Amino acid sequence: MTIKELEQYQKNKAEALQLQDIIKSLENSLSSNSIVITDGNRKSKISIPEKLAFKLIELNKKLEKKLNLILIEQRKIENYLDTIEVIDIRLIIRKKFIENKTWEEVGRELHEDRTTSYYKLKTYLKKQTEKEKIYDRTK
Repeated sequence: MTIKELEQYQKNKAEALQLQDIIKSLENSLSSNSIVITDGNRKSKISIPEKLAFKLIELNKKLEKKLNLILIEQRKIENYLDTIEVIDIRLIIRKKFIENKTWEEVGRELHEDRTTSYYKLKTYLKKQTEKEKIYDRTK
């Protein structure tokens, strides 16, 4: 597992939260909006709430896909954490990427400088990558 993969999980979680906020906002608009407008292309009346409802359906589908992806990534990270024997590394990964804490918060909670936590993880992952390369060459 790489820092890039862990960061991708973090970004997907952030995107899911943004989608949830947008959906909540549209739901509020939908409940308070009852203006009807004419759609120039179809010569039919389409209400703003109807357009918002279609947008909500679209966003909810997108959110569902994103949440499924997050669950898959989360299982992958948890499986990876089960293979790590070094407690500090497990803690750093959980705090930084699963709990979404800053490096400063991670360092403070582990009673070390933020850069120490980062370099511990970076060094560990680099060693693991080198071990995997050696293992792959022996196959």
